[in-house]
Amino acid sequence: MNGLPMDAVVTAIGAVVIALVIVLVIFSGRISKTVRSTVEIVVGILLFPTVTGLWAWRAIEGVRDRDWLYAGLMAVAAAVFAVTGFYAIRRRTLTPFARRPK
Repeated sequence: MNGLPMDAVVTAIGAVVIALVIVLVIFSGRISKTVRSTVEIVVGILLFPTVTGLWAWRAIEGVRDRDWLYAGLMAVAAAVFAVTGFYAIRRRTLTPFARRPK
């Protein structure tokens, strides 16, 4: 395989996402609402496709190893995270299914 291994890519993106979430938690009261919203969008765009790709990759590895239970569980996890990520990115929030004030 040419290029970086999948785990290295996920680790690098995961470090960026964790750093952004820490910034959100620590400085959420001090940053403006537009900056907070922008950081949430960036986290969502990085986090959801990366984790979905990781679980899909692990599902493919499970199929290659003929470990059907593992492959099925990883595929279901990837599908759930993909749907959640779709709604999170579409609604521009990290909590797409949270109740919204009317």
